[in-house]
Amino acid sequence: MSSKNRHDLHLQALVDAMARSVAEASDAEILEDAHAAGVDLDANAAHLKQMLTETAKRFQKRKFVAAQQQYKTEVERIQRKSVHLPDSAAERRALLQLVAAQHAQGAMALTAHGRDLEGISDSDVMTLLEELDELGLLANITPKKD
Repeated sequence: MSSKNRHDLHLQALVDAMARSVAEASDAEILEDAHAAGVDLDANAAHLKQMLTETAKRFQKRKFVAAQQQYKTEVERIQRKSVHLPDSAAERRALLQLVAAQHAQGAMALTAHGRDLEGISDSDVMTLLEELDELGLLANITPKKD
């Protein structure tokens, strides 16, 4: 038997003996030993309770924390993404009309419910195009050839 295994066995025997000693000791003996060693049992109990409470809270919030991180990552990804949209408002409006026309007859009809695409603001056109791009609907648009 190697010396490492022998030391491990001795250490395990010591730990087992200490565990038996504590398990077999009366409450009065444990209190007396703690007092003699200068241990504040009330402070230790409060600290242990706080650690267990914090651990339980972290465990209960783990999915929330993960979802929060995923949300933050997705927001950063969207903000980093650079959408290449036409420079002029008229070209952006034409692109939006083209997207609406190309998707009007497809399996996924695009509707701007209750909206006249001619009457919406340039800012709304830009927002709609950015959202359509995020959905991947601008990737397959084929511009009209004049």
